[in-house]
Amino acid sequence: VSFAVAEDDSAFTRGVITSMTATIAGAIGLTMLVVLLFLGSFRQALVVAATIPVTFLATFALMRLAGLQLDMVTMSAIILAIGLLVDDSIVILENIHRQREAGLALEAAAIEGTGEVTAAKIGGTVTTLAVLLPLTLLGGFIGELFRPLALTLSFALASSLVAALTLVPLLAVIIFGRQGGGGKKQPAVSDHLLSAP
Repeated sequence: VSFAVAEDDSAFTRGVITSMTATIAGAIGLTMLVVLLFLGSFRQALVVAATIPVTFLATFALMRLAGLQLDMVTMSAIILAIGLLVDDSIVILENIHRQREAGLALEAAAIEGTGEVTAAKIGGTVTTLAVLLPLTLLGGFIGELFRPLALTLSFALASSLVAALTLVPLLAVIIFGRQGGGGKKQPAVSDHLLSAP
């Protein structure tokens, strides 16, 4: 008895995974470029950038606990989530900076700035998760397709929120503290847009 491989799709699958990995790296790079342009501060962009790998690690851990594999569907969800991952961090970081400019000490600005927007950010994230929830309850082939997508997106968004509420204030105090008072931001693209007649 002899066995022969009739068809091997592994090369195609590896090629797709490699391409999607490159897409994720490119998407992260473009996201950080946009963040840097609009925040106008390398240190603020660094704080936001630091939350991305933490969010990914937490997402992968939750995926493992849920029995999800890293395949084309879940990687697609990660690609879709990249732009959303930094949203919470940017809002909290900008509010901390606003409190700092209002005259609060750095630690107080981190606490007050985070506390002001915590309820709003939790509400926004829970609303998005509520939209994704029905996708996890679908049956049949459609359910098998969309359930990993919805769960991965949900894990990424939840991890992003936790990282923004905990890691961003901590990093803001550490990184901005080295500036001797927070320093000044360079004029950002958003400043020019808002000041245009």
